[in-house]
Amino acid sequence: MAKIIDLKALEILDSRGLPSLEVIITDNFFHQAKSSVPAGKSRGRFEAQEKRDGQGKNFQSQRVLKAVKIINGFVNSRLKNFPLQPQKIDEFLIELDGTKNKSHLGANVILAVSLAAWRLKALAQKRELYQYLHQVFFKKELKKIIWPRLFINVINGGIHSASDLSFQEYQIISLPQSPQKTVFAAAEFYQELKKEVFKELGKNSLNVGDEGGLVLINVSDNEKPLKILQKILKGKFKNQFFLGLDLAASQFFSKNFYQLGDKKFKTSQWINYLKNLSQKYHLFSLEDPLEENDFLGFSQLNHFLKSKTLIIGDDLTVTNYFRVQKAIVEKSISTLLLKPNQIGTISEVLKVADLAKKNNLALIVSHRSGETNDDFIVDLALGLEAFGLKIGAPVRGERLAKYNRLLEIQKEIN
Repeated sequence: MAKIIDLKALEILDSRGLPSLEVIITDNFFHQAKSSVPAGKSRGRFEAQEKRDGQGKNFQSQRVLKAVKIINGFVNSRLKNFPLQPQKIDEFLIELDGTKNKSHLGANVILAVSLAAWRLKALAQKRELYQYLHQVFFKKELKKIIWPRLFINVINGGIHSASDLSFQEYQIISLPQSPQKTVFAAAEFYQELKKEVFKELGKNSLNVGDEGGLVLINVSDNEKPLKILQKILKGKFKNQFFLGLDLAASQFFSKNFYQLGDKKFKTSQWINYLKNLSQKYHLFSLEDPLEENDFLGFSQLNHFLKSKTLIIGDDLTVTNYFRVQKAIVEKSISTLLLKPNQIGTISEVLKVADLAKKNNLALIVSHRSGETNDDFIVDLALGLEAFGLKIGAPVRGERLAKYNRLLEIQKEIN
């Protein structure tokens, strides 16, 4: 039987130049697997907690040397000679942590080890990771890959950028087609978008956000990006993509009001605004359209738009079984975002995904703003037969690692 004989952790940098964790796991047959974990900037209040060296926002506080020490010492000693059974390893990690929010060991510590263990198990079985995940989740072998829609962040706003836009992500969403069609079409769209922005706003109008999306300088009209995107979609890319928004509405909600510039909206007014916005721009999806505790407001918007626009829970649900359960009971969402680092172990992600599937919620597997080159989420999306995959813009190495993994998988099966 394969057993763990060693864990080694290393402090690395994520795509924002902030510290993150990498783990190498080795079994007694000397198979090795590596994982690295992302970090979010726009974090839901109910996400599992990372282990960082301090509590402040300066660089030294963000270091993960404590997390490295925990893995190389405490966790390594307790998992040495532990059977290579990922679900059992996850259960053991949760038990070792002993808290509801992973604050003892840290969600980044737990995820790094969990992710590496799942990857090593697939490697030991000489299977692709997505095939192994599919077999565990569906209890049957994968016969045919179902390609997810790509949710592509092409313009960054909110706290993901230094722009004046309140909305966090302006997205294009692909058809559920093969990567050869969707990835290159998305990359071409991104290049066309840059040209269009230069034409409309001038050559000093652009920067790049945390997730590779374009940042529009000195633009505060939240509908302006939608107008630009809509214009492109009426041309060469007609019928290839749809429009979507990640509002991250908690970021501009304060004292019972949603505030866009100098305009304030009560919840009922805000819901009406979103209904009109969705109809005006034929929006395919709205992610986090209300603040992260408003299950009722989500439910009202979902009721109004369910047949036309996906209502996606992220900050509302944070890949947490009990919050997803509440969203199901309240009928707050039609679609669920899955982010492994919000909860800590891959087993917990699969449990949440199973709950969603049984209640007819569509699944979108998602990256974070602070990413690494780890492409695990691609295999996770394929293994779960997810409706969507959210990676970011089709630029920058940490995002391209995921897009290229899709292309690599398609090449392997053809």
